[in-house]
Amino acid sequence: MSDDTVNLRYNIRLCHIIKWIDFDGYGFNLHAEKGKPGQYIGKVDENSPAEAAGLKEGDRIIEVNGVNISNENHKQVVQRIKTIPHETKLLVVDVEADNYFKSKNIVIKNDLPNVIYIKTPNLNLTNGNNADSRPKMLTKNGSCFDIENNGEKTSSKGSSTATTPSSDRKISNESSPELPLDLHEVRL
Repeated sequence: MSDDTVNLRYNIRLCHIIKWIDFDGYGFNLHAEKGKPGQYIGKVDENSPAEAAGLKEGDRIIEVNGVNISNENHKQVVQRIKTIPHETKLLVVDVEADNYFKSKNIVIKNDLPNVIYIKTPNLNLTNGNNADSRPKMLTKNGSCFDIENNGEKTSSKGSSTATTPSSDRKISNESSPELPLDLHEVRL
């Protein structure tokens, strides 16, 4: 492999997160620290739209809704995520992929060959008991894989997805008062 070829082992994820009626928000925290460049995914709620769309704690956000956010502050990124009601698209990389791309001086963009598209299943329109309601990964070549089966192509009958009722979730749209002043964390 030549130095200017992207190693397909390191995935970039385009997480298309759609809010569910019975779940409060997207189910993740946006995290930033003063002096550390970038916006990161903090806690991701279990059984949330964010988790179903492939977000993981520690992911670095590259783009929000198709716009590179590398020069935006925390408040601007929060506003960009909230621009489209009920859904957002986050281009993210995990730490390993981020380090790889930085070491090769490769600018991460949504048109690289190793971008995987993952969309939250629309549980608002289904009962969650069919194969179409499971989260899917779509690669650039159009192949579709079930996330719940370790990326294997399957034809299984599906599974149900549980969500945390809104009444059981702690809601906070402000930075936590217990956090140091150089840390920003907003629940979305």
